[in-house]
Amino acid sequence: MLLSGLKPDVIGNDDEYIQTVFEIGDTTEAWVQVRALEQYGVETEFRQDGSWSEVEELLEKGIPVPLGILHHGGVTNPHWRRSLDLRRGFVSRQVENFSSRSVW
Repeated sequence: MLLSGLKPDVIGNDDEYIQTVFEIGDTTEAWVQVRALEQYGVETEFRQDGSWSEVEELLEKGIPVPLGILHHGGVTNPHWRRSLDLRRGFVSRQVENFSSRSVW
């Protein structure tokens, strides 16, 4: 989970974080996740214009990166098959998957 990766001692488990999220709004809304993370002292922003080089730079600094991945369709006509994964580093310059479940 992103929060426990950045601040391991700030919560005991995923349930604590999800309760914070529920108090703010819908779990699928990026702005809700951003506000929840901010409540735990994590400075964050939601971006849709990031580049792969920016992702690599964050990963090289040891910062986990949640990535929304579109599986079908283009960005102007997505077919709603997508996933949100948390990336934490590279394996032979390919991105290593940390979690495909609780990413925030």
